[in-house]
Amino acid sequence: MDAFLAVLSDLTPPINDALPETLEGQLQDWAQHSGNPSLSTAALHLGLTWWSRLHGLISLELNGHPQATGINPRLLYQTEVQTLLRRLEAPRQHHSKQRRLRSTCKLLTARPAQADACSWQ
Repeated sequence: MDAFLAVLSDLTPPINDALPETLEGQLQDWAQHSGNPSLSTAALHLGLTWWSRLHGLISLELNGHPQATGINPRLLYQTEVQTLLRRLEAPRQHHSKQRRLRSTCKLLTARPAQADACSWQ
């Protein structure tokens, strides 16, 4: 989760649809308790969503579900990371932010030698 929040602290995530008031309050409480009071609830919501999606894929892989369907779990995970990072891209993004996104992609895929796994442009 810390990796997700570190990326989000440097970027402005896209505005989500309005969150339920109760969830908004819970995210604000979490921001205070986690030491990230400057992150918006949209950023925290996106971070939590990232974590749950990738954690879910790892859980499925550990139980052999993707392999049972004939789907390559590494490719599925890499594609999911790319999809999530694309969501953060802005049309006029600075090069330093692009480098940070690529570094995060490599961290999340745990395969820094596979540069093509993190190229989405």
